[in-house]
Amino acid sequence: MVLFYKRRNFKEATVCLLSDKSFPLFLATLLTFLLLINFAASARAEWVDKIFETSLGAEYNDNVNNSYFDSVKKEDYLLLPSVSLGRVYQSGDFTRLSVTGDLKGEFYKEIYGLNSGYIGTTLGISRKFGVGPYKPWFKIHGSGGYLSVNDSIRDSWLFETGVTLGKRIFERLDAEIGYRYDYRDGQNGITVTPDIASNVFDQDGHAGFVRFNYLLLNDLLFSLGYSIRDGDVASTCDSETVWIVLDRVDALSKDDAYSNVFNGRPTCAYRMRALTHRISLGAVYAISHHFSANFRYSYLDGSASDLNYNVNKLNLSLTYSF
Repeated sequence: MVLFYKRRNFKEATVCLLSDKSFPLFLATLLTFLLLINFAASARAEWVDKIFETSLGAEYNDNVNNSYFDSVKKEDYLLLPSVSLGRVYQSGDFTRLSVTGDLKGEFYKEIYGLNSGYIGTTLGISRKFGVGPYKPWFKIHGSGGYLSVNDSIRDSWLFETGVTLGKRIFERLDAEIGYRYDYRDGQNGITVTPDIASNVFDQDGHAGFVRFNYLLLNDLLFSLGYSIRDGDVASTCDSETVWIVLDRVDALSKDDAYSNVFNGRPTCAYRMRALTHRISLGAVYAISHHFSANFRYSYLDGSASDLNYNVNKLNLSLTYSF
Protein backbone atom coordinates (compact mmCIF):
# COMPACT_ATOMS: atom_id res chain seq x y z
CA MET A 1 0.00 0.00 0.00
CA VAL A 2 1.26 3.46 -0.91
CA LEU A 3 0.75 6.33 1.54
CA PHE A 4 1.22 9.94 0.46
CA TYR A 5 2.92 11.84 3.30
CA LYS A 6 5.04 14.24 1.31
CA ARG A 7 3.22 17.48 2.19
CA ARG A 8 3.00 17.62 5.97
CA ASN A 9 5.73 16.95 8.51
CA PHE A 10 5.10 15.78 12.07
CA LYS A 11 5.24 19.28 13.56
CA GLU A 12 2.68 20.64 11.09
CA ALA A 13 0.41 17.63 11.65
CA THR A 14 0.54 18.16 15.42
CA VAL A 15 -0.35 21.84 15.07
CA CYS A 16 -3.31 20.86 12.87
CA LEU A 17 -4.47 18.21 15.35
CA LEU A 18 -4.38 20.69 18.25
CA SER A 19 -6.21 23.40 16.34
CA ASP A 20 -9.34 24.95 17.81
CA LYS A 21 -11.64 22.70 15.75
CA SER A 22 -10.08 19.30 16.31
CA PHE A 23 -8.65 19.59 19.83
CA PRO A 24 -11.96 18.94 21.68
CA LEU A 25 -12.43 15.72 19.73
CA PHE A 26 -8.83 14.69 20.28
CA LEU A 27 -9.12 15.37 24.01
CA ALA A 28 -12.42 13.49 24.31
CA THR A 29 -10.98 10.49 22.49
CA LEU A 30 -7.85 10.48 24.67
CA LEU A 31 -9.83 10.76 27.92
CA THR A 32 -12.21 7.99 26.83
CA PHE A 33 -9.26 5.76 26.04
CA LEU A 34 -7.66 6.39 29.43
CA LEU A 35 -10.93 5.70 31.24
CA LEU A 36 -11.42 2.44 29.37
CA ILE A 37 -7.88 1.30 30.12
CA ASN A 38 -8.30 2.21 33.79
CA PHE A 39 -11.61 0.34 33.97
CA ALA A 40 -10.15 -2.73 32.32
CA ALA A 41 -7.08 -2.75 34.56
CA SER A 42 -9.13 -2.41 37.73
CA ALA A 43 -11.19 -5.42 36.71
CA ARG A 44 -8.01 -7.56 36.51
CA ALA A 45 -8.44 -8.00 32.79
CA GLU A 46 -6.01 -9.71 30.47
CA TRP A 47 -5.22 -9.84 26.79
CA VAL A 48 -7.11 -12.84 25.45
CA ASP A 49 -6.80 -12.72 21.68
CA LYS A 50 -5.04 -11.12 18.70
CA ILE A 51 -6.75 -9.35 15.84
CA PHE A 52 -5.48 -9.61 12.30
CA GLU A 53 -7.65 -8.84 9.29
CA THR A 54 -6.70 -7.99 5.76
CA SER A 55 -9.01 -7.38 2.83
CA LEU A 56 -8.76 -6.66 -0.88
CA GLY A 57 -11.86 -5.17 -2.44
CA ALA A 58 -13.00 -3.82 -5.79
CA GLU A 59 -15.80 -1.27 -6.10
CA TYR A 60 -17.81 0.40 -8.84
CA ASN A 61 -19.18 3.87 -8.04
CA ASP A 62 -21.43 5.58 -10.59
CA ASN A 63 -21.18 9.04 -8.97
CA VAL A 64 -17.78 9.42 -7.33
CA ASN A 65 -18.10 13.18 -6.89
CA ASN A 66 -21.66 13.17 -5.46
CA SER A 67 -22.71 15.43 -8.31
CA TYR A 68 -26.17 16.95 -8.63
CA PHE A 69 -25.52 17.60 -12.35
CA ASP A 70 -25.45 14.86 -14.98
CA SER A 71 -22.91 16.80 -17.03
CA VAL A 72 -20.42 16.75 -14.14
CA LYS A 73 -21.14 13.31 -12.69
CA LYS A 74 -18.19 10.89 -12.95
CA GLU A 75 -18.05 7.12 -12.49
CA ASP A 76 -15.01 4.99 -11.73
CA TYR A 77 -13.64 1.69 -10.42
CA LEU A 78 -11.69 1.48 -7.17
CA LEU A 79 -9.23 -0.96 -5.63
CA LEU A 80 -9.58 -1.05 -1.83
CA PRO A 81 -6.82 -2.78 0.20
CA SER A 82 -6.84 -2.69 4.00
CA VAL A 83 -5.20 -4.31 7.02
CA SER A 84 -5.91 -4.12 10.77
CA LEU A 85 -3.73 -5.40 13.62
CA GLY A 86 -4.65 -5.36 17.30
CA ARG A 87 -5.60 -7.10 20.50
CA VAL A 88 -8.72 -7.96 22.49
CA TYR A 89 -8.76 -7.23 26.21
CA GLN A 90 -11.15 -9.23 28.44
CA SER A 91 -12.70 -7.45 31.43
CA GLY A 92 -14.93 -9.72 33.48
CA ASP A 93 -17.27 -12.25 31.92
CA PHE A 94 -19.21 -9.96 29.60
CA THR A 95 -17.01 -6.97 28.68
CA ARG A 96 -14.26 -6.70 26.08
CA LEU A 97 -11.98 -3.89 24.95
CA SER A 98 -10.45 -4.01 21.46
CA VAL A 99 -7.63 -1.87 20.06
CA THR A 100 -6.45 -1.97 16.44
CA GLY A 101 -4.09 -0.10 14.16
CA ASP A 102 -5.57 0.40 10.70
CA LEU A 103 -4.15 0.97 7.21
CA LYS A 104 -6.42 1.57 4.22
CA GLY A 105 -6.03 2.62 0.62
CA GLU A 106 -8.22 3.79 -2.27
CA PHE A 107 -6.86 3.55 -5.80
CA TYR A 108 -8.95 4.73 -8.75
CA LYS A 109 -8.75 3.51 -12.32
CA GLU A 110 -9.33 6.93 -13.93
CA ILE A 111 -9.50 9.66 -11.27
CA TYR A 112 -6.02 9.18 -9.86
CA GLY A 113 -6.14 12.56 -8.13
CA LEU A 114 -8.30 10.84 -5.51
CA ASN A 115 -5.84 8.01 -4.77
CA SER A 116 -5.33 7.99 -1.02
CA GLY A 117 -3.87 6.26 2.02
CA TYR A 118 -5.18 6.27 5.60
CA ILE A 119 -3.45 5.36 8.86
CA GLY A 120 -5.26 5.38 12.18
CA THR A 121 -6.49 3.49 15.22
CA THR A 122 -9.84 2.14 16.42
CA LEU A 123 -10.91 1.61 20.03
CA GLY A 124 -14.02 -0.32 21.03
CA ILE A 125 -15.67 -1.60 24.18
CA SER A 126 -18.49 -4.14 24.02
CA ARG A 127 -20.68 -5.67 26.70
CA LYS A 128 -23.27 -8.45 26.66
CA PHE A 129 -26.16 -8.32 29.13
CA GLY A 130 -26.02 -11.86 30.45
CA VAL A 131 -25.49 -15.44 29.32
CA GLY A 132 -27.09 -16.98 26.25
CA PRO A 133 -27.43 -16.19 22.54
CA TYR A 134 -30.59 -14.10 22.94
CA LYS A 135 -29.18 -11.61 25.43
CA PRO A 136 -28.72 -8.09 23.98
CA TRP A 137 -25.31 -6.44 23.66
CA PHE A 138 -23.92 -2.99 22.98
CA LYS A 139 -20.67 -1.61 21.62
CA ILE A 140 -19.10 1.85 21.82
CA HIS A 141 -16.33 2.68 19.37
CA GLY A 142 -14.08 5.57 18.46
CA SER A 143 -11.55 5.93 15.67
CA GLY A 144 -9.12 8.57 14.48
CA GLY A 145 -6.42 8.88 11.87
CA TYR A 146 -4.89 10.80 9.01
CA LEU A 147 -5.98 10.65 5.36
CA SER A 148 -3.46 11.64 2.71
CA VAL A 149 -4.73 12.18 -0.85
CA ASN A 150 -2.92 12.81 -4.13
CA ASP A 151 -4.97 15.99 -4.39
CA SER A 152 -3.59 17.76 -1.32
CA ILE A 153 -6.63 19.93 -0.49
CA ARG A 154 -8.33 16.69 0.58
CA ASP A 155 -5.67 15.78 3.17
CA SER A 156 -7.54 15.49 6.47
CA TRP A 157 -7.69 14.26 10.03
CA LEU A 158 -10.67 11.90 10.35
CA PHE A 159 -12.56 11.06 13.54
CA GLU A 160 -15.61 8.89 14.18
CA THR A 161 -17.45 7.69 17.25
CA GLY A 162 -20.65 5.76 17.73
CA VAL A 163 -22.70 3.23 19.66
CA THR A 164 -24.46 0.06 18.47
CA LEU A 165 -27.09 -2.04 20.25
CA GLY A 166 -27.79 -5.55 18.99
CA LYS A 167 -29.92 -8.59 19.76
CA ARG A 168 -30.67 -11.98 18.27
CA ILE A 169 -34.40 -12.14 17.45
CA PHE A 170 -34.71 -15.69 16.18
CA GLU A 171 -32.19 -18.50 15.81
CA ARG A 172 -31.00 -17.24 12.41
CA LEU A 173 -31.97 -13.56 12.58
CA ASP A 174 -30.40 -10.71 14.53
CA ALA A 175 -30.84 -6.93 14.45
CA GLU A 176 -28.66 -3.91 15.19
CA ILE A 177 -29.50 -0.25 15.72
CA GLY A 178 -27.02 2.54 16.27
CA TYR A 179 -25.74 6.09 15.98
CA ARG A 180 -22.52 7.52 14.48
CA TYR A 181 -20.87 10.93 14.51
CA ASP A 182 -18.13 11.69 11.98
CA TYR A 183 -15.78 14.67 11.84
CA ARG A 184 -13.25 15.69 9.21
CA ASP A 185 -10.62 18.41 9.72
CA GLY A 186 -9.36 19.24 6.25
CA GLN A 187 -7.21 21.80 4.47
CA ASN A 188 -8.06 25.28 3.27
CA GLY A 189 -8.62 25.11 -0.45
CA ILE A 190 -7.91 27.60 -3.22
CA THR A 191 -10.25 30.58 -2.91
CA VAL A 192 -12.66 31.11 -5.80
CA THR A 193 -14.43 34.17 -4.40
CA PRO A 194 -13.50 36.10 -1.22
CA ASP A 195 -17.12 36.06 -0.03
CA ILE A 196 -17.19 32.25 0.40
CA ALA A 197 -14.94 30.15 2.64
CA SER A 198 -12.61 27.65 0.94
CA ASN A 199 -12.49 24.94 3.66
CA VAL A 200 -14.63 22.47 1.71
CA PHE A 201 -13.27 19.44 3.57
CA ASP A 202 -14.01 20.65 7.08
CA GLN A 203 -17.06 18.45 7.59
CA ASP A 204 -19.16 16.67 10.17
CA GLY A 205 -22.33 14.60 10.27
CA HIS A 206 -24.76 12.65 12.45
CA ALA A 207 -26.21 9.32 11.32
CA GLY A 208 -28.63 6.72 12.63
CA PHE A 209 -28.83 3.21 11.24
CA VAL A 210 -30.59 -0.13 11.53
CA ARG A 211 -29.37 -3.47 10.13
CA PHE A 212 -30.76 -7.02 9.96
CA ASN A 213 -28.58 -10.11 9.47
CA TYR A 214 -30.03 -13.45 8.41
CA LEU A 215 -28.05 -16.71 8.42
CA LEU A 216 -29.48 -18.53 5.42
CA LEU A 217 -26.93 -21.36 5.55
CA ASN A 218 -24.17 -22.12 8.02
CA ASP A 219 -21.71 -20.55 5.57
CA LEU A 220 -23.90 -17.80 4.10
CA LEU A 221 -25.07 -14.62 5.82
CA PHE A 222 -27.32 -11.97 4.26
CA SER A 223 -27.77 -8.42 5.55
CA LEU A 224 -30.16 -5.52 4.92
CA GLY A 225 -29.47 -2.06 6.24
CA TYR A 226 -30.81 1.49 6.23
CA SER A 227 -29.22 4.70 7.48
CA ILE A 228 -30.03 8.39 7.47
CA ARG A 229 -27.32 11.04 7.80
CA ASP A 230 -27.57 14.78 8.35
CA GLY A 231 -24.18 16.22 7.50
CA ASP A 232 -21.78 17.94 5.15
CA VAL A 233 -21.26 16.57 1.64
CA ALA A 234 -18.61 17.63 -0.88
CA SER A 235 -19.56 17.79 -4.54
CA THR A 236 -18.18 19.08 -7.85
CA CYS A 237 -19.17 21.85 -10.25
CA ASP A 238 -17.69 23.39 -13.38
CA SER A 239 -17.87 26.80 -15.05
CA GLU A 240 -21.31 26.00 -16.49
CA THR A 241 -22.92 24.91 -13.20
CA VAL A 242 -21.13 26.94 -10.52
CA TRP A 243 -23.60 29.81 -10.78
CA ILE A 244 -26.45 27.45 -9.78
CA VAL A 245 -24.84 26.60 -6.43
CA LEU A 246 -22.97 29.83 -5.74
CA ASP A 247 -25.54 31.30 -3.34
CA ARG A 248 -26.26 27.94 -1.63
CA VAL A 249 -22.85 26.56 -0.71
CA ASP A 250 -21.12 26.74 2.68
CA ALA A 251 -17.62 26.54 1.15
CA LEU A 252 -16.13 26.62 -2.34
CA SER A 253 -12.65 25.88 -3.70
CA LYS A 254 -10.85 25.34 -6.96
CA ASP A 255 -10.47 21.58 -7.48
CA ASP A 256 -7.78 19.86 -9.58
CA ALA A 257 -8.50 16.24 -8.59
CA TYR A 258 -10.67 15.62 -11.66
CA SER A 259 -8.57 17.53 -14.17
CA ASN A 260 -7.63 14.46 -16.23
CA VAL A 261 -11.24 13.28 -16.63
CA PHE A 262 -12.58 16.74 -17.48
CA ASN A 263 -9.92 17.24 -20.20
CA GLY A 264 -8.47 20.26 -18.43
CA ARG A 265 -11.84 21.99 -17.96
CA PRO A 266 -11.75 24.04 -14.70
CA THR A 267 -13.73 22.49 -11.85
CA CYS A 268 -14.48 23.43 -8.27
CA ALA A 269 -15.38 21.54 -5.09
CA TYR A 270 -18.12 22.79 -2.81
CA ARG A 271 -19.64 21.83 0.53
CA MET A 272 -23.33 21.77 1.41
CA ARG A 273 -25.39 20.37 4.27
CA ALA A 274 -27.41 17.39 3.02
CA LEU A 275 -29.84 14.78 4.26
CA THR A 276 -28.74 11.42 2.86
CA HIS A 277 -30.63 8.13 2.91
CA ARG A 278 -28.71 4.89 2.32
CA ILE A 279 -30.06 1.41 1.64
CA SER A 280 -27.60 -1.48 1.55
CA LEU A 281 -27.75 -5.18 0.73
CA GLY A 282 -24.92 -7.53 1.59
CA ALA A 283 -23.83 -11.15 1.68
CA VAL A 284 -20.89 -12.91 3.34
CA TYR A 285 -19.85 -16.41 2.33
CA ALA A 286 -17.40 -18.26 4.58
CA ILE A 287 -14.93 -20.04 2.31
CA SER A 288 -13.03 -21.44 5.30
CA HIS A 289 -12.46 -20.62 8.98
CA HIS A 290 -10.29 -17.66 7.97
CA PHE A 291 -11.38 -16.65 4.43
CA SER A 292 -14.65 -15.02 3.40
CA ALA A 293 -16.04 -13.59 0.18
CA ASN A 294 -18.13 -10.45 0.60
CA PHE A 295 -20.69 -8.65 -1.57
CA ARG A 296 -22.33 -5.30 -0.86
CA TYR A 297 -24.63 -3.05 -2.85
CA SER A 298 -25.51 0.45 -1.61
CA TYR A 299 -27.88 3.08 -2.91
CA LEU A 300 -27.61 6.65 -1.62
CA ASP A 301 -30.17 9.39 -2.13
CA GLY A 302 -29.27 12.86 -0.89
CA SER A 303 -30.82 16.30 -0.98
CA ALA A 304 -29.47 19.76 -0.15
CA SER A 305 -31.07 23.13 -0.95
CA ASP A 306 -33.46 21.54 -3.47
CA LEU A 307 -30.60 19.79 -5.26
CA ASN A 308 -30.78 15.99 -5.29
CA TYR A 309 -28.07 13.44 -5.98
CA ASN A 310 -27.94 9.66 -5.97
CA VAL A 311 -25.12 7.14 -5.92
CA ASN A 312 -24.93 3.42 -6.68
CA LYS A 313 -22.03 1.40 -5.25
CA LEU A 314 -21.21 -2.24 -5.92
CA ASN A 315 -18.44 -3.79 -3.82
CA LEU A 316 -16.78 -7.22 -3.92
CA SER A 317 -14.00 -8.23 -1.55
CA LEU A 318 -12.01 -11.14 -0.18
CA THR A 319 -11.13 -11.06 3.54
CA TYR A 320 -8.68 -13.07 5.63
CA SER A 321 -8.89 -12.85 9.41
CA PHE A 322 -7.96 -14.66 12.60
